[in-house]
Amino acid sequence: MAEGPVPDSAPAADPAGAPVSPLVVALGEETFEVVHVDGRRELVGIRLLPIAEFADYLAALETEETHAEFAAKRPPGWAATLRPDSLLELLDRSLRLNFPSVRRWAEYRTKVLALADALRLTPRSGSSPSPRR
Repeated sequence: MAEGPVPDSAPAADPAGAPVSPLVVALGEETFEVVHVDGRRELVGIRLLPIAEFADYLAALETEETHAEFAAKRPPGWAATLRPDSLLELLDRSLRLNFPSVRRWAEYRTKVLALADALRLTPRSGSSPSPRR
């Protein structure tokens, strides 16, 4: 298999390199069944996040429960009712769908913020710094 840049038209890939299904991309989510500790089964959708929610997603990674509830759009406390294997499957699916893009966005934001800081610290050509009072 030849290595090189991935074309922009390629489907998103998970951290292990497996592509995300075009159907999941078209629908905006991946649906699967979770099992609660009491044995109830529930169909949930793991969202393919828009870029506007990437910062919130990173914050939600603080705990497994907040990550799961954010990814599945469920209320606080919902993840604590899941069997551990269902919770971990949900987390794996969320990372596969969203982490590659979120990581790229975080790298981009880091570069942009560093550039913005550098521009604030460097006087513009032809201008002089304002005198301090």
